[in-house]
Amino acid sequence: MSRISTNSITIHKVAGSGIAVNTTAYADGDLVGGKITLTDIIPQSLGGILQSIELHDIDGQNAALILIIFDSNPSGSTLTNNSALTVVDADLPKVIGMVWVGAEDYEALATNSLACVKNLGIPLKAVDGSGDLYAVFLSDGATPTYTANGLSMTLNLLVDEV
Repeated sequence: MSRISTNSITIHKVAGSGIAVNTTAYADGDLVGGKITLTDIIPQSLGGILQSIELHDIDGQNAALILIIFDSNPSGSTLTNNSALTVVDADLPKVIGMVWVGAEDYEALATNSLACVKNLGIPLKAVDGSGDLYAVFLSDGATPTYTANGLSMTLNLLVDEV
């Protein structure tokens, strides 16, 4: 059994093109963007703890979203931008974490906004030995339109380097 240590802090940035939102409004329960591949987010065959996430919303929409994290590729599921999330039974156990980002988590700036959700403590481990995890954003209420690639995020983790 591997023990999670605090001897390494990892900051993983996901560009707007990695989330890939578009300019069409999203209904409650729609995927906001497509499947996000978090390449090499944790060391292969080890683990980490998700401490916080920051969302960067260039349009200042402040939409409530749910980040769903998978420990391996949910390849059997339908993860299409601006469509209802359909997770097949075989992919459901791959869900290893969920983070709710509420409208109240955003700080409005002059023309955009930032959200930060802290103190998560969600254990993460890729089961395929690659160090890759996968994620999607789910709309938690109807959202307005975004500029193409208008959302990006930063994940802050403690990772096992032993």
